[in-house]
Amino acid sequence: MSFDLKLLNGDLLISNTGDLQIVRDNEKIRQDVLKMLITPTGGNKAHPWYGSDVGPTLIGSVFDRTFSVDVATQQIKSSIENLQIIQKTQAQTQNVTAAETILAIKDVYINTNPQDQRVLELKVSLITNALTPIDVKFYVRL
Repeated sequence: MSFDLKLLNGDLLISNTGDLQIVRDNEKIRQDVLKMLITPTGGNKAHPWYGSDVGPTLIGSVFDRTFSVDVATQQIKSSIENLQIIQKTQAQTQNVTAAETILAIKDVYINTNPQDQRVLELKVSLITNALTPIDVKFYVRL
């Protein structure tokens, strides 16, 4: 079983015992997906292919709204497919559980917040190899 350090708004979390908190299984997938999608492609100099261009696609876009959403949806799917490749590579050298790996992308939703048209809600629905549905939701402010 693999794990990652638990993050909240980019900060590491400390448990009541003073240890660093960790995430596993479904919580790890949520965090891995979120990190992949909010990291701009090329933002990790050691892994320039890591990340997503979904933010730049939506923020300040001069294209038609439908076109921008279609491109952003495709970029999200592509980034998650890259994450699946990472997980398969990781499984070659580590013991990973079915609950911490992605089987399929069920759907990607991009909706405008009705109260504030400048805020987009992005939701990715996934299925784990343990056949558990997982939703990862985040927001982009235009």
